[in-house]
Amino acid sequence: IILATGAIPAVPPIAGLTETCYLTSDTLWRRLEELSAPPCRLLVLGGGAIGCELAQALARLGSQVTLLEEQNHLLASYGDEEVSDWVHASLKDEGIQVLLGQKALRFEHDADCKTLVLAGKSQERRLQFDEILCATGRQPRLYGYGLEKLGLIQQDTLATGSKLQTCLPHIFVVGDVVG
Repeated sequence: IILATGAIPAVPPIAGLTETCYLTSDTLWRRLEELSAPPCRLLVLGGGAIGCELAQALARLGSQVTLLEEQNHLLASYGDEEVSDWVHASLKDEGIQVLLGQKALRFEHDADCKTLVLAGKSQERRLQFDEILCATGRQPRLYGYGLEKLGLIQQDTLATGSKLQTCLPHIFVVGDVVG
């Protein structure tokens, strides 16, 4: 049996984020149809593959894009600094502001303005934006399939060996559910 349950966007627990009506890779294109134009100022949280790809796409559609990554380089989970540097340079060449090593502290908003407060190297910094895209990863869909009854879920994840085999020798996992 091969198990591929899919994944949903992971949304970080940052104060005020829920109230900003954030976008994810699952909701972005529907929202753009509603707006009938790309947002003027887009803030992308997350410098992984999805964040970099969608930042580039929206910049090419005309948005002023700021990409924020908490790690000190893009595509951190891939571990290849040469590729990270190349992607970073490519995004900057397309006019995307890339902020690395910055931690999002909280979101503030009023009727006229949405603002992210982030921790800078020596002081807090404020970024204003029109729309925010959360691209901080994906989490597997694990519940509702009976996996917990089979004992496959351990601490909200599927435990597997090096060959992606679960504790049941005839069940393997593939796709986003792997992590």
